[in-house]
Amino acid sequence: MNPIITYITTDLTANNNFNYVRAVQGDNQTRYVHITLLDNQIPYNLSDIEPVLRGDKPDGTTIFNHCEISDDGEIIVELTSQILASAGTGKYEIALYKTNGQNEVLTSFPFNIYVSPASFNVDNITSSNEFTELSDIIKNIDTINQNVESAKDSAKNAELSANQAATSAADASDSASQAGLSAADALSSSELSKSWAIGQTGMREDEDTNNSKYYSQLSSDHMDTTKSYMDMTEVYKNETALLQESASDSANAASDKAADALNYAELSKSYAIGTEGTVREGDASDNSYYYSLQSASSARRASDLLNQIDEKTQNSLQQIEDALASTTPQFYFDHTSGMLSYSGGRFHWALDNNGHLLWEVTI
Repeated sequence: MNPIITYITTDLTANNNFNYVRAVQGDNQTRYVHITLLDNQIPYNLSDIEPVLRGDKPDGTTIFNHCEISDDGEIIVELTSQILASAGTGKYEIALYKTNGQNEVLTSFPFNIYVSPASFNVDNITSSNEFTELSDIIKNIDTINQNVESAKDSAKNAELSANQAATSAADASDSASQAGLSAADALSSSELSKSWAIGQTGMREDEDTNNSKYYSQLSSDHMDTTKSYMDMTEVYKNETALLQESASDSANAASDKAADALNYAELSKSYAIGTEGTVREGDASDNSYYYSLQSASSARRASDLLNQIDEKTQNSLQQIEDALASTTPQFYFDHTSGMLSYSGGRFHWALDNNGHLLWEVTI
């Protein structure tokens, strides 16, 4: 289905009440308004701008919707089902929010959207407030919070790895000290030395992937060296000097693991507060601290927008009360000229496409 597009031009320096957009009650995803913003007849620069449609429908409910910007620099307003839910004339404006984190806001002069009543029973149409812009902000905050939680988990895992590496280094150091005490102690410690050398003793948890043989295989491509190391382990039962060398190798392996833990700690810091690109490219703006600042900024902006909506709603209610309190019009018919005249009251008159006389209270 081809969309119906209405084109209007609005100058930010002049009142634009003559701009009148027409639509039909109940339409959805088919009607759009393309708005060209001018500054003293010159196209306004929309770089780093987020446009929002603000206004009140004829029934008093509020619209606060995000708008797109076309490649030609036009602001695209979708006439959603909620904008077209209530028949009558509503006044709207385009608010331009700066996306650089500042509180800069520029608002156009109002323009009118007239919603023609539908021919079917409109009782099934429920009119309510619509705030698509606030919904986008809340979704953005949820995404930032998820990134923060993920960074926290990475930091916890890095801390756990560091603690495990420190424990392994302490165990290896204790084994080396015991090996130097006496040959008898070395003999009793041969099984522990084997555990740190090749594992397969059941003495330590995960010993088959946390031993000298495993780390040697990762750092060397020579299978002969690995086999020689395994043969030397059997000799450790009778040769104390070789046992001390094995314990020293285990301590070196534990030291390597501690170095890995330090690298994890640096990576954790990168995800937590950033390192100006030292650890990860772009981590100055991809870390928990940065996302936390973004979340706080979005929260303050959402609060400001809600306050503006509340203030505008109160102003609209006051205007309606003032209009209702105005004097009642007096009508009289001139039999000579055949003209119907009135005095008093505050009304706006217009003819629709069918030649019907329309009226509304002017606020």
